[in-house]
Amino acid sequence: MIARDEDLVERIRRDLADSYDEELELELEDRDLDQLEGGTADPSSSAYRESRRQYFKELFRMLGRVHDPLKQWKLSPMDLESRRRWEDYTRAKEVMLERTHIAEAPWWVVQAVDKKKARLNCIHHLLGRMPYQEVEHPAIVLPPRVRHEDYVRRPVPQEILVPEVY
Repeated sequence: MIARDEDLVERIRRDLADSYDEELELELEDRDLDQLEGGTADPSSSAYRESRRQYFKELFRMLGRVHDPLKQWKLSPMDLESRRRWEDYTRAKEVMLERTHIAEAPWWVVQAVDKKKARLNCIHHLLGRMPYQEVEHPAIVLPPRVRHEDYVRRPVPQEILVPEVY
């Protein structure tokens, strides 16, 4: 690893450690506040752990973009602002889902921590929602290929071939 890469890794490590410390402090404050208010947030629940994991995954992704000059082009002013307004956006999404989820036009949320499984689950769910009946198809019989003695296949001209790169 070259010195520049080592510096980058060290900066990300320090930033993550600082962010983790801040998050831990906030988590402890939130936990105390929940206990005082009789809150129901259960830090041992899988939903709570998943939300924390998702938060730190997003934090790491953003910090990587902040500190890696090759990834900074991916970081727009909108990304920075959306991080600041994360809870506002989440609250608005929850209200939207609550107000617009009706039997005639339901919302479906795909848990997408594992993208491959999320796609398969989505396809399975959507196909399962559609009525399906087996359709009978007539048997297909391939006719014999007709060969002509006077036909000779010509080679494809080189100038129209796509180069084989792979």
